[in-house]
Amino acid sequence: MVSTAEGGGDLGTMLKFVDEMRRHLHAPSAVTIVPVADACFACLDLWKSEAAASMSIVQTDFLGVAKVRVNEKNCVKYFSSFNLGNLSYGDVDMIAVLGNWSTSEDTMNSLAKEKFLLIPWSNQFKSGKSLRLDSKLYLYRTKSPAGHTEVFERYSVQGGEPITQRMGTWTPLSGLHVPQNIWWRRADLRGAHLLNGLREWGIINRFPPIGSGLNDTIRVRKAVGIFADIVLYLSKELNFSVTNVPPNDGQWGGLEADGVTWNGLIKMLLDKG
Repeated sequence: MVSTAEGGGDLGTMLKFVDEMRRHLHAPSAVTIVPVADACFACLDLWKSEAAASMSIVQTDFLGVAKVRVNEKNCVKYFSSFNLGNLSYGDVDMIAVLGNWSTSEDTMNSLAKEKFLLIPWSNQFKSGKSLRLDSKLYLYRTKSPAGHTEVFERYSVQGGEPITQRMGTWTPLSGLHVPQNIWWRRADLRGAHLLNGLREWGIINRFPPIGSGLNDTIRVRKAVGIFADIVLYLSKELNFSVTNVPPNDGQWGGLEADGVTWNGLIKMLLDKG
């Protein structure tokens, strides 16, 4: 997770916000990076506080020499200037940055596939072609010196235009409030078109017979049966369209005799991947 302070909130307040976001996202480990200018020596006291109890302090002087105090996997780093692409993340699950920062969109979107990122509202990019539905990219906007903060998430459906939507709020007194879980928030698939591998199986799944007057495309779309009905229901609830496609070999999916090649529905998935 990556974050930067914006629009208000002192360092101690922002560390509390970062820590609550870490717990909400179930990130076991975190790194918080703080500018040298933000009274780094005063943060040594914060290291002893409840808000930063799980963080160790990493101070970096203007020559880039790091002095590290290790406490599990969590730490606080101080910097004069840095670029996210130059940092070493290891097995840290969340990266928090409090201060100005710069990075490329490719670096940000790549990190959002593996790490929890929380960036200030002003640093969002207009494009998001490499984002995914399960993107871990979050933004925040601190609206007052008291620390009242809005939290947003950013993702895309099938590599389309990026979607940025409000997910909750945080205040020092009330803490983090997120009304819905991630998949309720991202339940609208914005008209995406999906292919659904569907094997004929008696009355459970079937396609209109060839020669029924339907061309191949309509015949495939008009699959009927329990599974086809479930997919149709989901398509209406989640806002996507679907084409039901049977496997060419009529198989569910299993390994061939060579122990390497798959057939049936599994082969369809692998071919699309």
